[in-house]
Amino acid sequence: MKKVALFFLFMLSLNAYAENWKYVIASDNQEIYVDVDSIATVGKYRRAWSIFNYSVSARAPGTKFDFISDRSLFFFDCKKRRYGRATQILYSKPNGAGESDMTFSGKISDIKFEKVEKETIGENFFDFVCTHSIN
Repeated sequence: MKKVALFFLFMLSLNAYAENWKYVIASDNQEIYVDVDSIATVGKYRRAWSIFNYSVSARAPGTKFDFISDRSLFFFDCKKRRYGRATQILYSKPNGAGESDMTFSGKISDIKFEKVEKETIGENFFDFVCTHSIN
């Protein structure tokens, strides 16, 4: 119970900070935004919050929850050109609005990093975060 309470306190504290969402890229089935104020260096990684809006709703695996967007915390290994999600929260409305359902949240050591595929929206997303100037 304490973990759930701490998680919700953490999520509420995120809303206390200004968000500065910037459009990155879109494809036929999704568009990606990054909160540029969340981009930071954590050890050897870059970290950033993102919003993915999908053109078609989907059902979260093992649930009755339909989602059309998600907010995710990604970590980027800019030198090895790979990235992965640490946290994903699904939402019933675009832009991370409406009802939500958290699919997972973990430590950096739990992340399943994927190589960046050339000429994909994932590459644009990766390059946006890894080349963004941090103030």
